[in-house]
Amino acid sequence: MLIGLCTEDVYALFANGEISFSFTWTPNWEHFLQLYPIDTVSSFELFGHFIIFFILTCLIIEVVSNYAHILVAAFTFAIFTEIIQVFFGRGADLYDILMDLLGIVVAIGDYYRLEESS
Repeated sequence: MLIGLCTEDVYALFANGEISFSFTWTPNWEHFLQLYPIDTVSSFELFGHFIIFFILTCLIIEVVSNYAHILVAAFTFAIFTEIIQVFFGRGADLYDILMDLLGIVVAIGDYYRLEESS
């Protein structure tokens, strides 16, 4: 997960297995969490965010029983990942955080429904 988070070009990672890092102590915050036209956003990338945070939340649920704590922990990590990407020359997209949050909420909702039905 951290390689995908910090690599300079996530598409090159998936297409060619290329990993490259470019760290900067003074990132450009100008475009931090901007909303771009939705048709310019990769559905593959959005689905990836959903799945990764769904799985991460399921793993957190296995060790933490309080749903509020699970939500805070997973969402804090989602925000942290977007912030850290800016230091590696990548953007921090609001759509990514929204899909992370959707994956978190769906995982918590699924576990809650399973718990209530048993």
